[in-house]
Amino acid sequence: MFRISILAVLALATFALASPLQSRKSKCHPNFEGVGVSVLWDQNPFNTREWSPNAVGANVTTVIDDFQQAAEFRFEQTGSSYATYIAKKLGVSANNQVVSVGSNEQYINIAYLSSGDPNQTWDVSCDVCGTNAWSVHGLFADVCTIKSVHLGLCAQVVTTVTHAHSAPSFLLQLAACNGAANQNFQFWMV
Repeated sequence: MFRISILAVLALATFALASPLQSRKSKCHPNFEGVGVSVLWDQNPFNTREWSPNAVGANVTTVIDDFQQAAEFRFEQTGSSYATYIAKKLGVSANNQVVSVGSNEQYINIAYLSSGDPNQTWDVSCDVCGTNAWSVHGLFADVCTIKSVHLGLCAQVVTTVTHAHSAPSFLLQLAACNGAANQNFQFWMV
């Protein structure tokens, strides 16, 4: 009986010591320094998908990665005390199209920049963040969640099929943050 008590105490002590260490795992917020990025969802080495900006009002989709030929977005810090970002679509001369929560608060789309619109502000938290963005060509931040600051929901890749014989579409949807693989993204400097 005494042995069982000692084992129980040791097991509880191990759990008590291990739990705080797991919960202390720190996240980082990348400093992109104004450099354009490709946002990738690496579901497997043969089918990496990247965010694809569409026209204003259209959902942001994912497409098979083009091997980082050109950056699609620039994540700019908003200047708030907590690192939040506005994700601007590149290749727009007016520099006024951004990633936004869609009108139905379910999907992510492209909208015109509207100063102070909470639907256009994002939290990016990663397990790994690079430094000196201007000198990097390749992976810059890994195991990242992208969360709507306004709604507290995370971006995730979902598969939809519109017709029985059509190819699936991969959309970005907002959902409760749960750390699932379809909510983990990478940022690449190209």
